[in-house]
Amino acid sequence: MPTVTKSDALLDYLLVLFRGSSTLADLGSTINKPLAKTLILEGPPEGSVTDAVLVSVGALDDQAEQDNAVRFTQEWGSLGGGRRDEEIWIECIILAQNFSIANNVRTRVYALLDVIAELIRVNFMADGLVMHMEMQAGGYTPLWTGSGFQGRMAFTVHAEAQLT
Repeated sequence: MPTVTKSDALLDYLLVLFRGSSTLADLGSTINKPLAKTLILEGPPEGSVTDAVLVSVGALDDQAEQDNAVRFTQEWGSLGGGRRDEEIWIECIILAQNFSIANNVRTRVYALLDVIAELIRVNFMADGLVMHMEMQAGGYTPLWTGSGFQGRMAFTVHAEAQLT
């Protein structure tokens, strides 16, 4: 059966890549939980997450828009229909919460973003799955939750692929 899209395989690739990074995992430790690891989830976190540092792959801040967390477009790339060119966007969220100092949460979120950006840069072809992968737009939001500070960084992984 021919491949309809590479978006599903790229989502799986990112989950394996992020879960396999010991540097990313170790950034989850906090003063309150010194041995905690960064949790890597597919999709948005369910329920209440406390004292956690996590990365959600294929997730949007707005639950109403969750259907757009992984999306792709395709067009014929050659005369005669022998190839389709595909663009893929996978939305991700970094979440760090329940830190006692706002600067600590921001520092942790940006440290996680740096590690993820480097993983994507070094693995820009996703082991041959895509022609090119990069981190695109991002945005940081600090929040006070009443019990601590929370930082959220939303960013997009963009890729270009070909299907034959």
